[in-house]
Amino acid sequence: MRTSSISLGMSNWWLHHVDPHLSALLDPVTGPFAGCADGHRTSEPLPIEQVPDGIFAPHTAPSAKDPFSLD
Repeated sequence: MRTSSISLGMSNWWLHHVDPHLSALLDPVTGPFAGCADGHRTSEPLPIEQVPDGIFAPHTAPSAKDPFSLD
């Protein structure tokens, strides 16, 4: 009896997707949850810097009067 590729779908998913991703996520040294080994602790918020004036101006103003033109 031949095994169809559909019946191997979940096995493939576990072996080639879940296992490598969970290994990386739950790595006790380099994983993003490594700091949670001794319990959850709140970290400092990320610093916020002011955006320089005019940095978004080229992206907010239309480049042509006709939005459908190709110029």
